[in-house]
Amino acid sequence: MSHPAQVISRKTESAIAEHLIAAVGTEPRGATLATGTNTPIGVCIQPGTCEVGDVIDIVEVGTADVLCGGSVAAGDIIGADSSGRAVKVTSGVALGVALEAGAEGDVIEVRVCPHAVTAPTA
Repeated sequence: MSHPAQVISRKTESAIAEHLIAAVGTEPRGATLATGTNTPIGVCIQPGTCEVGDVIDIVEVGTADVLCGGSVAAGDIIGADSSGRAVKVTSGVALGVALEAGAEGDVIEVRVCPHAVTAPTA
């Protein structure tokens, strides 16, 4: 269950659906689908699929339900795959922390707190 503490509205620069990870857009106050190579800012909570130019609500801080792109364990640091779905990451910019486990296609609760991640040293 989502418990957003802060929700922002942004104009979409690409199609994005509910439960997918949104990233910083190129336009002022814009957002695009997170691809794993751009900077995630939160989770789309707008029902259905939004098209380019729609204004969407994004959970920027708090908890949100996110679609998994692979196996995730509770406590994993989460980022986006190339389709805006939640996957475990070890470097780059993360979306937050998985609060429950899930497999590809599951919707799980994630603590949204975007931050940089560096791989642990051995």
